[in-house]
Amino acid sequence: MSTKEQVQYPYMPANREFKFVPVSDPLMQAARAATDELSGCCWWPTGAVLVRDGEVIARGANQGTWQ
Repeated sequence: MSTKEQVQYPYMPANREFKFVPVSDPLMQAARAATDELSGCCWWPTGAVLVRDGEVIARGANQGTWQ
């Protein structure tokens, strides 16, 4: 997808945006750390961070029961 293309999300609130960032981005690195530290799922570990004004304000991961 080119940078000029925009994906339309019908559930996205007005004046908000969804950005794809490279894995080298510090916030993606924070999400990866959340995955490594918090995920309880060995077959599909997933972590996430919630960011406001460039600061991580929450982090979490999936807690799968299939180990």
